[in-house]
Amino acid sequence: GELTRWEEAFSDPERLKDCAHKCFGGVYYGRRYGDVVEELTRIAREKDREENVEVPVVLLTVPIHGPKSGTSKFSIVRVGESPREWGERLLLNSAVIGHLDCSADGRIVEE
Repeated sequence: GELTRWEEAFSDPERLKDCAHKCFGGVYYGRRYGDVVEELTRIAREKDREENVEVPVVLLTVPIHGPKSGTSKFSIVRVGESPREWGERLLLNSAVIGHLDCSADGRIVEE
């Protein structure tokens, strides 16, 4: 990648096109919400050996457009616990950079 200085905002519009995901109202970037849900559900099913497992989905995002875009400030977005009609719209103008593992129920878990 390119080197940037700490005080300059990060921007790479060409690479953003490769990971853009359309949803009602606009676009978000990075990991696809549906892929994260599938991955966490699969892991929970293997762990609990149940078919109907509902997993909390908490994503880490950084702003891509608008206030604080290009900075390393991130947000914790609880898409799965938000009203259904909001859904992926909570991710608009942001990049999904990861998710929090909620399976520990607040405990520290050794790998």
